[in-house]
Amino acid sequence: MSRPLWKRATPIAMLLLVGCATSPLPESTLELEPLVLEAQGQKVVEVDARERFQVAADAYARGRHSEALRLFQDVARLFPDSKFAPHALYNAGLALVQLQRFDEALSVLADARERLDADEDRFDALCQLGTCYEGLERWQDVRGVMRQVLARKGLNVRDRVEARIRLGLAFHRLGDWAQAERELDLALEEHRKNPGVPSLKNNPWVARAQFVIGEMYRELFRSIQFRLPVEAMERDLSDKSSFFLKAQTAYLQAIRLSTKPWSVGAGFRLGELYEAMVEDMMKAEIPADMDETDRRIYFEELKKYVRPMVERAVDIYQRALQMNDRLGGAEEWSKASEAGLDRMQRMLEAELREKTDE
Repeated sequence: MSRPLWKRATPIAMLLLVGCATSPLPESTLELEPLVLEAQGQKVVEVDARERFQVAADAYARGRHSEALRLFQDVARLFPDSKFAPHALYNAGLALVQLQRFDEALSVLADARERLDADEDRFDALCQLGTCYEGLERWQDVRGVMRQVLARKGLNVRDRVEARIRLGLAFHRLGDWAQAERELDLALEEHRKNPGVPSLKNNPWVARAQFVIGEMYRELFRSIQFRLPVEAMERDLSDKSSFFLKAQTAYLQAIRLSTKPWSVGAGFRLGELYEAMVEDMMKAEIPADMDETDRRIYFEELKKYVRPMVERAVDIYQRALQMNDRLGGAEEWSKASEAGLDRMQRMLEAELREKTDE
């Protein structure tokens, strides 16, 4: 939902679409390309609309977004009444999005949407408005845009899945986790039903959806602490274990997609999940009347359950770092995984020293 308009039969291609006819066009349909004279320093040069648009498109395709922005703005300014202007405005908006100048992009894209003729072009502009709202964290506006997108007839599978995920993410950021999970689950179910769609393979939006589901269950997992009496602790253990497993499943799904940065982030979060369980188990409340001998026995037994989880956390953190190296994930995830790995290794080393001292 973020295609530059020259990727379809839009300005450049439209001017070249003469079909397969061999007879000349009627003279009344012949349209000359717009030309203007522009002062450049001490010189006055002739500017061709199509040529300037193509140079801008090439700059955008090469990632030179500031240059592309200037050139597209030139086309819109110099040829305001030409067929190029609306498309130049849209592509200038795309360049602003790439530069993360979302406030400016909103105004430009809204103007372009009003001036674009083709329904598909206006739809692409609507999707980009949603991207701007996301960048500005205007989640109610994101929700509104994605609902409009999903109401569109004939929406293809990829756009439908991505729009529903973006709607779910908006609900998540608005604090409506139940609705967020419903939307994300619907999107992931459609993703599973369409394994043959190339654009959905290793799709970053799908990986992000799995990651966010994991985040919601991780938060629920962390909200539960083991508290006396024993009956309450048993209930807490049941609920905490359930949330743990659901978070783990979501993170594993994100990891399997091998899509940065979400798969790398999920690898760290999975290690952190095991580390948090170890921490919560070690600081669980114990009866106040337990004597020193019973306390020692209790903690020795507890370590038998904790050690495998520590070892599992070490393994996961190591794998997360390997995946980060392979995919080139975010530095923050790499540093967090290294710190987690160090903590868990030091815990194992401390236990080994205790046994050696005995």
